[in-house]
Amino acid sequence: MQKEKAGGMTRQTPTALTAKLQEHFGEVTGRALAELPGRWKVDQPLHPYTSFRIGGVADALFIPASVESLQALLRIALRSGIPLFPLGNGSNLLVKDKGIRGIVILLGQAFRLLQVETGGEEAIWRVGAGVRLARLVHQAREAGLTGLEFAVGIPASVGGALKMNAGTPHGTFGDVVLSATVLESNGEKRKLTLPEMGLAYRTSSLPAGCIVIEVQLRLRRGDRHLIYQQIAALDQRRRETQPLAFPSAGCIFRNPFPWRAGQLIDGAGLKGFRIGDAQVSTQHANFIVNLGQATAREVLALIDHIKNEVYRRYRLTLEEEVQIVGEE
Repeated sequence: MQKEKAGGMTRQTPTALTAKLQEHFGEVTGRALAELPGRWKVDQPLHPYTSFRIGGVADALFIPASVESLQALLRIALRSGIPLFPLGNGSNLLVKDKGIRGIVILLGQAFRLLQVETGGEEAIWRVGAGVRLARLVHQAREAGLTGLEFAVGIPASVGGALKMNAGTPHGTFGDVVLSATVLESNGEKRKLTLPEMGLAYRTSSLPAGCIVIEVQLRLRRGDRHLIYQQIAALDQRRRETQPLAFPSAGCIFRNPFPWRAGQLIDGAGLKGFRIGDAQVSTQHANFIVNLGQATAREVLALIDHIKNEVYRRYRLTLEEEVQIVGEE
């Protein structure tokens, strides 16, 4: 394989990249993929891209240089039958140990627009799907806008937050969403209204195979001092109750209202229970933490054990909130 030096780093030459893409996706398709503007990583381990620090190898990972490049990828994938998986900030995600077949899409700088469309008492923001919630919370706080305080500490991108309707007991992403622009599986743009998104508790009904590229948010003018106070209090609460010292995927299970999953797991005596390096957090029972070298297989075995024990004790079936993808 040909390689060249660039800025002290070794990288694949275009010829080597094309050959690897052809190996996975065929001669014609591989050549077409290699010509797309953006960055490719072939045979890419995914654990560095997940908050769990767990995950096998993807056939390829693509960071498109523009919306047009992403549209072209979607058209090639549809025509060639290549599976696509859009990866946000890698939180609330467990990638299995044999990784993901097809192409993982990571939205980079080209999808991090943050534009204020209107100001005044009601502010409308146009936000790229690659923007992280942490940035939105900071920008809103500095602008004296309320509505995003609940999101402090949620390690998600805007696209992922919309897809999962990320939230806490203090609010959800859907509370501030006006509309979203997505690319459908054929690459065509489509604007969705809030009712069309079907946002509910940790879920949505976005069109199958679509990729969120932009979201329109509505925030309200608030008391800057109170906004600062609420964000600080929620952040302190998060630090006191969540196991931030270890890699995790956030809450593993949905809350089976009116109960809370963490209370049920704690009541079943499972805090601290571990399989390999996957452990039920001693701080928050609805978190599974990676003590260092946990595998997806260990996490999945621990999830099954938790579900079985909670059902045995309470006759309640817990449902996963974490998204589980890839091959065993």
